[in-house]
Amino acid sequence: DAQTDLQHTLEEESPWWQVDLGSLHTLGVLDVYNRSENFAYRLRNFYVLVSPTPFPDGSGLGDLLSDGEVESYYFSGQAGPQESIPLNTEGRYVRIQLSGTGILHMAEVEIAGCTTSSPNTSFKASFERLDYLSGNREFDTVGLAPNPTSDKVQVVGPSKNTVSKILIYDMQGRQVKEITNIRGDSQRVVESVDVSNLVKATYVVIVFLEDGSSYSRRLIKI
Repeated sequence: DAQTDLQHTLEEESPWWQVDLGSLHTLGVLDVYNRSENFAYRLRNFYVLVSPTPFPDGSGLGDLLSDGEVESYYFSGQAGPQESIPLNTEGRYVRIQLSGTGILHMAEVEIAGCTTSSPNTSFKASFERLDYLSGNREFDTVGLAPNPTSDKVQVVGPSKNTVSKILIYDMQGRQVKEITNIRGDSQRVVESVDVSNLVKATYVVIVFLEDGSSYSRRLIKI
């Protein structure tokens, strides 16, 4: 339900949301979905920033706009229910940042493109739940990329939280895969899961965190 997943930052100077896609990708289009009722005006006059390397800690918006490694795309005015922003660049880190003081409020972000190391492999990451953010820190969320996939999918876990296990279920509720030896680092968990042996269908991926929370995402095997 898009309305129940609508979360936001505090009111502050140039608040942002960002995601680490886990590896370098050739990014095609970013779709951002706005809320559809009273507070739609909050998503307005924002930048989409793309970088192959992490955004430096403490960098302001002006610093990033003048950084030669960072590609920037500006959206002027209030966003509609869905806005598509062509990126056509390579990057791993993607940030959406308001240009001035305000409350950043979104429902969903989708990023489509292809894997840089394999140009014929399509890539789509959907971040459906953008959790509450207080201050300039990342939203904690989980993404799958590429999705759809024919062989492997990267499970991108939340920053500063530990993934304990990943379970995959078919649409009949049967568990078809379990992953417990999760790799990653203190900044991000990225687990590559081999799904090449699964039949072509839609699956549910459930990611369990050490703090007891969990995220579910749909995965399309092609």
